[in-house]
Amino acid sequence: PSIDYKYIKLVINDSISAPINIKNIGYFNREIIQQETTFNSLAYQYDISQKEKSTLIHVQAGRAFEINKIDFTISAPELYKRKLSIYTLKMGNDKERKQPLSQFVLGSDIENTLRHINLKHRDFWIEIKNKDNQPLAIDKLQFYQKNNFLVADLKPNQEYTITAGDKKLKKPSYDLINFKHKIDTDLSLMVIQNEQFFSNKKNTKEIKKSFYEQTWFMWVSIGLVSLVILFFTLSLAKKTDEGG
Repeated sequence: PSIDYKYIKLVINDSISAPINIKNIGYFNREIIQQETTFNSLAYQYDISQKEKSTLIHVQAGRAFEINKIDFTISAPELYKRKLSIYTLKMGNDKERKQPLSQFVLGSDIENTLRHINLKHRDFWIEIKNKDNQPLAIDKLQFYQKNNFLVADLKPNQEYTITAGDKKLKKPSYDLINFKHKIDTDLSLMVIQNEQFFSNKKNTKEIKKSFYEQTWFMWVSIGLVSLVILFFTLSLAKKTDEGG
């Protein structure tokens, strides 16, 4: 048991059995170590520009990754505290509008690492409000994704394929979750080779339409119908005048 007494006495009842041959007695000092989750670096590119009282950072990548941490390396000024916002641009009413994602604070007295974020965009903006201060000297900006691990019972010398990306799939429920206490923590790490990314974007090529589906055919038809209606209207008006 967990105790903090200076002396303890252990009494073993062996009245109905042979005495226990005790070779040594010791104790364990339990200590829980919280290790920081490992992150992978992401290949995001960025451009920094200045506008009135703000610094704009345009961040882009070839495809969207899940960003869980952003590190800022700032060399100047010596003392600063700035508000930061992350947003994307969306089209609305024929103009681009800001869609806010997150807000943070950068400071000379804190660690300039944005944690507990979950961005899934290939194109977004970071805006730093400078007010009347000089812009921050940002030497480096790094993007990271938290490592996630999948435990599976795989056989050696076999080929396996992992497919992901279907948002309609539900989280699976396997028997393996009931045996977490029996799984060795020092497991072999499998590396995925020949990783391929397939985009589900629809083909943007315009399908050739029939002539009756063309815009010009619609307007020609409207014009002909209008002429026929006008002809009958004039004919009816003429007959009415003759009858009168």
